[in-house]
Amino acid sequence: MNILWLSRHGMTPAQRADLFSLVGNEGHVITINMTFLNDGKSAALQICDAAQANHCNIITGVMPAHVAVHLVRRIDVLNDGKWGAQRVSYYSPVSVAAPAVEGEVRGGGFVHDHWELLR
Repeated sequence: MNILWLSRHGMTPAQRADLFSLVGNEGHVITINMTFLNDGKSAALQICDAAQANHCNIITGVMPAHVAVHLVRRIDVLNDGKWGAQRVSYYSPVSVAAPAVEGEVRGGGFVHDHWELLR
């Protein structure tokens, strides 16, 4: 099973362990630093083309909300017979604010919380 990870950064160890606990440990993560097209529909097609070219049946990553909405719609079409025998799923990473370090008003950055299966 190939997993397409779209982000400027690699998947964190916590994200990887949590995702593999959901989908099984036999996955291979393919990371692509993709600049999304402005139009959500075109960006979703761009993502699906990359997934098909890399034989991925799981798509995940960090993307704008309007792109994710169009990606979910596109996956529905593909899973209705246009993707082939293998169905594709979309997992969205969910993060929360990192806890504050003692003496700071707010912690830095975000930490992984869980995955949402959207398709």
